[in-house]
Amino acid sequence: MPKIASTVHAVHFEDLDGSQFERLVFAYHWRTDAWRSLEWYGQAGSDLGRDIWGIRENETSESVCIQCVNRKSLILPRSKKIFQTF
Repeated sequence: MPKIASTVHAVHFEDLDGSQFERLVFAYHWRTDAWRSLEWYGQAGSDLGRDIWGIRENETSESVCIQCVNRKSLILPRSKKIFQTF
């Protein structure tokens, strides 16, 4: 049986392009919650502001929309524009 890694390395977000960052966010959510469905629209190109869309596997079947942004700095006007687009 392979030995489980005991070392944890920092994630250098500045090294990730947009697609790699979205993939990381998708993988995190896929592994940390129960989903009826979880889809990554960002990889398809025209995502209309929704990079990841899912329905939780719970009694309310809660819908979740995730917008991924990986920037060194994000100012309030840019943040507002992103949310208005959605």
